Amino acid sequence: MFNMSFVIAITGPAGAGKSTTAKRVARIVERCVNIDVDHLKAFIVNGFIYDDTPEGIKQWQLLGDNIGIVAKNFVDNGYNVIVNGYLDESAWKNIDKYVTFDHKVLLMPHIKVNIDRDKERPGDFVMGEDTISRHQEYFASNKFYDDYQMLDTTNHTVEETVNSILGIVG
Repeated sequence: MFNMSFVIAITGPAGAGKSTTAKRVARIVERCVNIDVDHLKAFIVNGFIYDDTPEGIKQWQLLGDNIGIVAKNFVDNGYNVIVNGYLDESAWKNIDKYVTFDHKVLLMPHIKVNIDRDKERPGDFVMGEDTISRHQEYFASNKFYDDYQMLDTTNHTVEETVNSILGIVG
Protein backbone atom coordinates (compact mmCIF):
# COMPACT_ATOMS: atom_id res chain seq x y z
CA MET A 1 0.00 0.00 0.00
CA PHE A 2 1.06 3.54 -0.70
CA ASN A 3 1.27 5.93 2.22
CA MET A 4 0.86 9.52 1.05
CA SER A 5 -1.30 12.53 1.83
CA PHE A 6 -3.51 14.20 -0.75
CA VAL A 7 -6.85 15.57 -1.89
CA ILE A 8 -7.34 14.97 -5.61
CA ALA A 9 -10.06 15.73 -8.13
CA ILE A 10 -10.55 13.33 -11.03
CA THR A 11 -12.94 14.49 -13.74
CA GLY A 12 -13.57 14.10 -17.43
CA PRO A 13 -16.26 13.27 -19.95
CA ALA A 14 -18.76 10.48 -19.46
CA GLY A 15 -17.09 7.12 -19.93
CA ALA A 16 -13.53 8.41 -19.45
CA GLY A 17 -12.89 6.00 -16.58
CA LYS A 18 -13.18 8.35 -13.61
CA SER A 19 -15.04 6.00 -11.26
CA THR A 20 -13.08 2.90 -12.20
CA THR A 21 -9.75 4.67 -11.79
CA ALA A 22 -10.71 6.37 -8.52
CA LYS A 23 -11.92 3.11 -6.95
CA ARG A 24 -8.70 1.32 -7.83
CA VAL A 25 -6.49 4.16 -6.56
CA ALA A 26 -8.48 4.27 -3.30
CA ARG A 27 -7.91 0.52 -2.80
CA ILE A 28 -4.15 0.94 -3.20
CA VAL A 29 -3.57 4.04 -1.04
CA GLU A 30 -3.68 3.80 2.77
CA ARG A 31 -6.56 5.57 4.51
CA CYS A 32 -8.13 6.73 1.28
CA VAL A 33 -11.76 7.49 0.50
CA ASN A 34 -13.35 7.84 -2.89
CA ILE A 35 -16.18 10.35 -3.06
CA ASP A 36 -18.09 9.46 -6.21
CA VAL A 37 -20.17 12.53 -7.02
CA ASP A 38 -22.79 10.43 -8.82
CA HIS A 39 -23.65 8.78 -5.50
CA LEU A 40 -24.40 12.17 -3.95
CA LYS A 41 -26.39 13.27 -7.00
CA ALA A 42 -28.54 10.17 -6.48
CA PHE A 43 -29.57 11.47 -3.04
CA ILE A 44 -32.03 13.65 -4.96
CA VAL A 45 -34.38 10.75 -5.61
CA ASN A 46 -36.61 12.61 -8.06
CA GLY A 47 -33.63 13.34 -10.28
CA PHE A 48 -30.68 15.66 -10.26
CA ILE A 49 -31.15 18.73 -12.48
CA TYR A 50 -28.16 19.11 -14.82
CA ASP A 51 -29.10 22.45 -16.37
CA ASP A 52 -28.53 26.09 -15.46
CA THR A 53 -32.08 26.88 -14.35
CA PRO A 54 -32.28 28.46 -10.87
CA GLU A 55 -33.14 25.08 -9.32
CA GLY A 56 -30.36 23.36 -11.28
CA ILE A 57 -27.79 25.95 -10.17
CA LYS A 58 -28.98 25.58 -6.57
CA GLN A 59 -28.54 21.79 -6.77
CA TRP A 60 -25.02 22.08 -8.24
CA GLN A 61 -23.98 24.49 -5.50
CA LEU A 62 -25.54 22.34 -2.76
CA LEU A 63 -23.79 19.29 -4.19
CA GLY A 64 -20.46 21.12 -4.06
CA ASP A 65 -21.06 22.18 -0.45
CA ASN A 66 -21.99 18.64 0.60
CA ILE A 67 -18.99 17.09 -1.14
CA GLY A 68 -16.74 19.73 0.42
CA ILE A 69 -18.10 19.07 3.92
CA VAL A 70 -17.68 15.30 3.54
CA ALA A 71 -14.17 15.69 2.10
CA LYS A 72 -13.17 18.06 4.93
CA ASN A 73 -14.39 15.62 7.58
CA PHE A 74 -12.24 12.87 6.09
CA VAL A 75 -9.19 15.14 5.67
CA ASP A 76 -9.54 16.36 9.27
CA ASN A 77 -9.44 12.72 10.38
CA GLY A 78 -6.30 11.82 8.46
CA TYR A 79 -7.72 10.38 5.26
CA ASN A 80 -6.61 10.88 1.69
CA VAL A 81 -9.51 12.00 -0.47
CA ILE A 82 -10.43 11.43 -4.09
CA VAL A 83 -13.38 13.38 -5.49
CA ASN A 84 -14.34 11.83 -8.80
CA GLY A 85 -17.02 12.65 -11.29
CA TYR A 86 -18.62 15.29 -13.41
CA LEU A 87 -19.45 18.55 -11.65
CA ASP A 88 -20.19 22.01 -12.96
CA GLU A 89 -17.89 24.92 -12.11
CA SER A 90 -20.03 26.20 -9.23
CA ALA A 91 -19.88 22.81 -7.51
CA TRP A 92 -16.08 22.63 -7.84
CA LYS A 93 -15.80 26.19 -6.49
CA ASN A 94 -18.00 25.32 -3.51
CA ILE A 95 -15.83 22.31 -2.69
CA ASP A 96 -12.86 24.71 -2.60
CA LYS A 97 -14.49 26.49 0.37
CA TYR A 98 -13.84 23.37 2.49
CA VAL A 99 -10.72 21.65 1.13
CA THR A 100 -7.82 22.49 -1.14
CA PHE A 101 -7.09 20.13 -3.98
CA ASP A 102 -3.45 19.10 -4.13
CA HIS A 103 -4.00 17.77 -7.64
CA LYS A 104 -6.69 18.11 -10.28
CA VAL A 105 -6.75 15.59 -13.11
CA LEU A 106 -8.78 15.58 -16.31
CA LEU A 107 -9.06 12.17 -17.99
CA MET A 108 -9.45 12.77 -21.74
CA PRO A 109 -9.37 9.77 -24.05
CA HIS A 110 -9.86 10.34 -27.78
CA ILE A 111 -13.56 10.70 -28.58
CA LYS A 112 -13.69 7.52 -30.72
CA VAL A 113 -12.17 5.49 -27.89
CA ASN A 114 -14.58 7.07 -25.44
CA ILE A 115 -17.58 6.24 -27.64
CA ASP A 116 -16.36 2.65 -27.94
CA ARG A 117 -15.89 2.40 -24.15
CA ASP A 118 -19.38 3.76 -23.63
CA LYS A 119 -20.85 1.01 -25.81
CA GLU A 120 -19.28 -1.59 -23.49
CA ARG A 121 -21.11 -0.26 -20.43
CA PRO A 122 -24.10 -2.16 -18.99
CA GLY A 123 -27.48 -1.14 -20.47
CA ASP A 124 -28.65 1.72 -18.21
CA PHE A 125 -25.15 3.19 -18.04
CA VAL A 126 -24.70 3.71 -21.79
CA MET A 127 -24.65 7.45 -22.39
CA GLY A 128 -24.76 7.44 -26.21
CA GLU A 129 -22.67 9.17 -28.84
CA ASP A 130 -24.43 12.54 -28.54
CA THR A 131 -23.80 12.78 -24.81
CA ILE A 132 -20.21 11.59 -25.13
CA SER A 133 -19.59 14.13 -27.90
CA ARG A 134 -21.11 16.99 -25.85
CA HIS A 135 -19.06 16.06 -22.79
CA GLN A 136 -15.88 15.76 -24.83
CA GLU A 137 -16.44 19.22 -26.35
CA TYR A 138 -17.28 20.73 -22.96
CA PHE A 139 -14.02 19.57 -21.38
CA ALA A 140 -11.90 20.32 -24.44
CA SER A 141 -13.11 23.92 -24.76
CA ASN A 142 -13.81 25.03 -21.18
CA LYS A 143 -11.06 27.30 -19.81
CA PHE A 144 -12.06 26.33 -16.25
CA TYR A 145 -10.15 23.06 -16.71
CA ASP A 146 -6.92 24.72 -17.91
CA ASP A 147 -5.33 24.19 -14.49
CA TYR A 148 -6.22 20.49 -14.46
CA GLN A 149 -3.49 18.06 -15.47
CA MET A 150 -4.80 16.37 -18.59
CA LEU A 151 -4.17 12.66 -19.01
CA ASP A 152 -4.70 11.34 -22.52
CA THR A 153 -5.89 7.84 -21.64
CA THR A 154 -6.63 6.84 -25.22
CA ASN A 155 -4.09 4.01 -25.23
CA HIS A 156 -4.06 3.35 -21.47
CA THR A 157 -5.30 0.27 -19.70
CA VAL A 158 -7.04 0.96 -16.39
CA GLU A 159 -3.83 -0.08 -14.63
CA GLU A 160 -1.78 2.42 -16.64
CA THR A 161 -4.22 5.21 -15.76
CA VAL A 162 -4.10 4.19 -12.08
CA ASN A 163 -0.29 4.23 -12.20
CA SER A 164 -0.36 7.67 -13.79
CA ILE A 165 -2.57 8.96 -10.97
CA LEU A 166 -0.33 7.35 -8.33
CA GLY A 167 2.64 9.05 -10.02
CA ILE A 168 0.87 12.41 -9.79
CA VAL A 169 -0.02 12.10 -6.12
CA GLY A 170 3.10 10.23 -5.02
